[in-house]
Amino acid sequence: MKLFICLAFFLGFTSVFGQNPDLGQSVSDLKQKIEKASLNGDRLKWMDSLCDLIEDKTEYQYEAIARQTIDYALELDSTRVALDNGISLLSYLRSDLGKPEQAIIFFNDLRDKVPLNKDFLELTYFYDGAADSYERHGDFDRAILNYEKACTFAGKMNDSIRMGTLKSYIGELLCFKGDFQKAAATLQESIEMLKVGPSRKIFRAKGTLAILYSQNGFQKEAKKIRLDILREARINQDYKALYGEFYNQAFDEWLHGSQKERLRYLDSARLYVYDDFRRQELLVAQLSAYSENGLVEKMKATKHMLDEHIKTHPSIEMDEYELAMGQYEYAMGNFKKAALWGEKEYDKAIAMPYYENTFSVHKFLSKVYSRLGDYKKSLTHFKAYSKIRDSIESVQKANGFSYYQSLYEVEKKDMEIAAQKSKISLLDKQNTIKRQWILFGGIGVFVLLLILYYRHKQKALENKILMAEITYKKKDLKDLALDITHNRQWALVLAEKLKDVKSSTGKRRAIELDKLETEIKNKIRVDETTEDFHNKVELLSSSFYGRLKEAYPDLTKSEIRLCSLIRMNMNTKQIATLQNINPSSVKTSRNRLRKKLNLMPGDDLNAFIASY
Repeated sequence: MKLFICLAFFLGFTSVFGQNPDLGQSVSDLKQKIEKASLNGDRLKWMDSLCDLIEDKTEYQYEAIARQTIDYALELDSTRVALDNGISLLSYLRSDLGKPEQAIIFFNDLRDKVPLNKDFLELTYFYDGAADSYERHGDFDRAILNYEKACTFAGKMNDSIRMGTLKSYIGELLCFKGDFQKAAATLQESIEMLKVGPSRKIFRAKGTLAILYSQNGFQKEAKKIRLDILREARINQDYKALYGEFYNQAFDEWLHGSQKERLRYLDSARLYVYDDFRRQELLVAQLSAYSENGLVEKMKATKHMLDEHIKTHPSIEMDEYELAMGQYEYAMGNFKKAALWGEKEYDKAIAMPYYENTFSVHKFLSKVYSRLGDYKKSLTHFKAYSKIRDSIESVQKANGFSYYQSLYEVEKKDMEIAAQKSKISLLDKQNTIKRQWILFGGIGVFVLLLILYYRHKQKALENKILMAEITYKKKDLKDLALDITHNRQWALVLAEKLKDVKSSTGKRRAIELDKLETEIKNKIRVDETTEDFHNKVELLSSSFYGRLKEAYPDLTKSEIRLCSLIRMNMNTKQIATLQNINPSSVKTSRNRLRKKLNLMPGDDLNAFIASY
């Protein structure tokens, strides 16, 4: 019955196939072969060829035909053909139609119909496509699970290149989630796996690791990685990698006040511009840099090139264009125009999740209003700039302390375990020698054999004791990781309180210092008050989570956590800073949350969540 339905389905598309004469003729030929095929295997082969021919072509109803082919392949127990077409259909639903939720539904349906003990190559790409669909849908946890599953199938084929690529995707998602330590470890693992493959594959993992280090204050480590990428990219003439790393390093140099290095890296990036978007992006960055450094002739020439480029490419929108124009007018002495451009950039910056935009525009407007004599506005913007700067430094210091402490402790434990394994290996060798003496000994040395046997038993007991010690130390290592995570959270709180002390004066400062000393002592004693505090926080959060989950059961764990932070009156920049994630992901998460909460464009998300 299914076969007749399938044939009738294909016969129904004759008029559609006539839209493109050449393609229509090829499709018509395949359709006739499908109709006339006497063997099921031949029919499936022509159906598979038809799917390849019309792949991604909505006007030929590719989706419906692909689903028919997959069902027929499963009916004939040809899972490879089913998976191969499933991979293509996943990509079509996710990317071409922009409907990752439909791709997820399709994946879950087909996943339960195919065996997992063969066709590992197809399974690798099938789960990879599913992970990408979950990622685009905003469900990072399930995306990571499916990337790990794809990595498992790649491992069954000993495909280290594919495994390394999948590990790099997992590392990127861990970055977005703010899991700094695990992301760094995963990306390092990815880089090791990709060392034997094409260089372009390792550049992405290394570049992500460099950005991760940079965001957490490890500038030397980030720069070292980027210089490694640049050296390898030059050898391979990879212009995309060269441009991206030069541009990113220039941005880092600007953040840390190295204007000379910033200019040098931007000039280098100019040599490797590979499309119109990057050209305009670079011109904006150069205009800003030349203006800040008073290079009048260069900034005038760059502004002229930028104006001409915008005329020929008006559809390209560029971040920080208004700020660059403001810096240009400031350098020209037109402070009122500079203020107008700065205010335009400020209006854009506060609506965006990137803390760097707001950080830089506050600093610029403070400088402009100071020159205009409006010291009240100048001070307001300077305070806002300082607050963001101090917040960033506090979080980076806390992350740095946690990261290096855990790195030191892990290396220390690993060295202890390695030393004990070495000792076990040496004991095993000694035991082997002694067993040989026992084997080839004679009756005349019976007493000696008994002594050697006794020693052998003693060594075996030592091995058992050492193995037990290793097991204990591994458990100790896990416990230590948990302790470090708790200490990191406490370090963040401590950093915030240090800011309050810095801002206070006189008796109030002395009082605050006494409070801080008492809290540190309490932390050392780990007393019952601290434990009671954590229990109350957990109980409070549980109540809020319960009410929200009851009203909106489709919310993910990450979305509920975001609601909790919003309920605490944290803005987008603060959430991004505290979670150590790219601020753009916070904006994306907020927009997705608004849709799940069925909010209208004019509804206030913060007020809505506060009502719970």
